[in-house]
Amino acid sequence: MARISLENMRFHAHHGLYEEERLIGNNFILDVWIETNTQLATVIMEHDMEKVINTVNYELVYDICRIEMAKPQKLLETVIEEIIYRLKQHFPNMLTIQMKLRKLNPPLGGLIEFAAVSDMKNFEKLCPRCEKHMICYLDHDFNDHTCWCEQEGAKERIHPRTAQLMEQQYDGNCLCAKCLKELEG
Repeated sequence: MARISLENMRFHAHHGLYEEERLIGNNFILDVWIETNTQLATVIMEHDMEKVINTVNYELVYDICRIEMAKPQKLLETVIEEIIYRLKQHFPNMLTIQMKLRKLNPPLGGLIEFAAVSDMKNFEKLCPRCEKHMICYLDHDFNDHTCWCEQEGAKERIHPRTAQLMEQQYDGNCLCAKCLKELEG
């Protein structure tokens, strides 16, 4: 397992509750730490270009952060959630992610170096059926269905009655790939 980080990424962005903040903008510093299994990490040639696989490509992490920071939001919490959501779409092997977003010199009527919002998510879970470790990106709180089993249609191959029983028995949580395969039967 490795921790991949991008620290002190600096952006000028237009986030803030007040219209003036979204109009003028402010300076922000973003830190991202991702833990992932890198045992199978490698570089392959694809279309005459080198491509990093089976790890978290920090160049792509930066691009995702840059794109999301360019979208004005009223809350820094929303910015972080959107970045995490996009990273989950691109990297199915993240075990944890931690982020810290700092707004420099926030307009609060006094001298304040920065205001910050942090978040940490742990995606490593135990399969509720076999109790083996797995990665699960499903987030009921944010109606986020970026989990691998939702994207690959794994649940659609299960008989509807079996799927209904699974939903009740496992409270809507994901099962590991092996258990889902067994239930396809």
